[in-house]
Amino acid sequence: MIIKNNKLILYLFFISILFSGTTCLLETGNPDELNAKEFAETTDNSAVLYLSDTGQSLCASGPLAQGAMLNCDNSEVTVKGQDGHYIDTPAPFNETMSLSGEVINDLTMGLSWQRVSGGQSFTGLTAVETNSPLFTKIEAANYCSSLNTDGLSWRLPEIYELLLLSNYSLTNPAIDTSLFVGPYGSSEEAFYWSNTSFGDMNSWTLNLQTGKNQAVDNNTQQYVKCVSQSLPARQDYQENGDGTISDYASGIIFMKCPAGTIVDYNTTNYCNGEKTLSTWVEALSFCENLNYAGNTNWRLPSIRELSSMIDFSSEAVTSLSKLMFPAAAGSFWSSTTNVNSTSEAWQVNFSTKELSTSLKNTPSNIQCVTNLNN
Repeated sequence: MIIKNNKLILYLFFISILFSGTTCLLETGNPDELNAKEFAETTDNSAVLYLSDTGQSLCASGPLAQGAMLNCDNSEVTVKGQDGHYIDTPAPFNETMSLSGEVINDLTMGLSWQRVSGGQSFTGLTAVETNSPLFTKIEAANYCSSLNTDGLSWRLPEIYELLLLSNYSLTNPAIDTSLFVGPYGSSEEAFYWSNTSFGDMNSWTLNLQTGKNQAVDNNTQQYVKCVSQSLPARQDYQENGDGTISDYASGIIFMKCPAGTIVDYNTTNYCNGEKTLSTWVEALSFCENLNYAGNTNWRLPSIRELSSMIDFSSEAVTSLSKLMFPAAAGSFWSSTTNVNSTSEAWQVNFSTKELSTSLKNTPSNIQCVTNLNN
């Protein structure tokens, strides 16, 4: 299989944008040598950045892709188009520790993360619990704003930022524990606060054991991991007029309408016909073989790419812009296998705004993507 993007060119292109106009990081030759404040000062957060990869580099084996996770070029991997076939797409998953050892810098997205969780601090190189690790939402927000770690200004992350912590090659927890310190609790209790509200009384959280999000009551007690810096843009959509939508914030082109429907700009619904429901293997094949809008380089989106479409600020029944994606409701397949159970793959339900996993033989919707640089 031919990978449909040149990883080296894309990565160098990204680095030139992220650190344009600065020299500190490039001169060191080693981003680990920067402390967090230097990283913040060298990051151009007005730049357009591509979305980071999921971290999944292996593929599910077997004729139905429900076997062991193996190298994607292994002869036992017969189902093409899986997340692992597209490494560093749209951009590398690149996190490094600051010089102090207390901050993790996301070099792709330009964010700095607290290495420990709320209620913890470092004694030498060891993280110890100094206070209760559980907070209500307002307590979590106050805790973050009171931090001065590495001289940075800290805040409670939005849910779409928190989702960037999930590494989909890992599970229980779904985060790199060589960089980030817990606690992560059990799968029933490992929820971390975001600043993103869901109605008047609830807010979105992320379960860092499983990688799934959930809205919970603001007065419940959850974990917290604070963030510094901010994403330069999100959902910077452009209607292309050919049945596709470009997102200049993520570096992705989306089909405007799901598989099975026909785009008609002369109707109020835009997407005419019935959506095609397919199994996961069928969805992968459909996108891999799609010739649409003058492009043959389509693929099924990873869970990171697919979840980037969710509008968490919207209180509408569907969580997507009805103008850009008028027929997106219900569950849609991603190309990302659930490494905890390879008979399942990740989905996004755009009606509930939730990430979940489902059996690969379950029928679901398809929304193909390609890279802006194709």
